[in-house]
Amino acid sequence: MRYYRYYIVLLSCFLSGHITAQAIDNTVSFRNINSDHYIRINYENDFFTASDRDYTQGIYVECVNPFVKKFLPAKILWHPRMSELKYGISVEHDGYTPNQIDKPGIQYGDRPYAGVLLLKTFLTATNTHMERVSTQLSIGIIGPAAGGEGMQKTIHHWIHYTQPLGWHNQVSNDAVINYQLNYERELLSW
Repeated sequence: MRYYRYYIVLLSCFLSGHITAQAIDNTVSFRNINSDHYIRINYENDFFTASDRDYTQGIYVECVNPFVKKFLPAKILWHPRMSELKYGISVEHDGYTPNQIDKPGIQYGDRPYAGVLLLKTFLTATNTHMERVSTQLSIGIIGPAAGGEGMQKTIHHWIHYTQPLGWHNQVSNDAVINYQLNYERELLSW
C-alpha cells in the first residue's frame, strides 16, 4: 500500500508538467496549441513543493472547437476582425488555503480557505501583425458549494498527507462573474 502513494505522486508529476503550483491561465501565448480542435487537461498541486500555501491546487479541463461559437456566452466575447479565431469552453476547479493547514482557527492576515468552480468560454484571436487578443467570460461559484474541502481532504487522504483543519472557516457561497481581456504583441523573434 505504501508504494501506491509514490505511484500517484510520480504519475501526477508526469501528467501535470509543472513543479510548482500557480494559477491556471491557458489563454497566454506560451501555452498555445496550433489547432482549433483539441482537449487539454491540466492539474496543479503544491504537494510537489511539500507545502499548502495560498493557491493549493487546480484542475482545468478545456475543449477548443469551432462549434463553441454557437454557445450563447461566446457571443458576448470580443471578436477582433481580420484575425484567426479559436473558440473554447472550459471547467476550472481551484482550491485556496492559508499557510498553516494544521490549525483549525481563522488565521487573520492570511488567505482564507476557499474553493472556486468556474465554467468559462473564451476566444483567442491572432492576426498577421503578430498580435494576439484573448477574451474570456467566467461564471461560477466560490464557497462550500464549489467542493474545495472535499477535494483537498480526499487528495490528502490518498497521499497520506496532513489533513486540513480549517475548512469550516471557508469563504461563504457567492457568485463569481469575470470578463477578462488580454492583449499580446510579439516584440522580438529569433
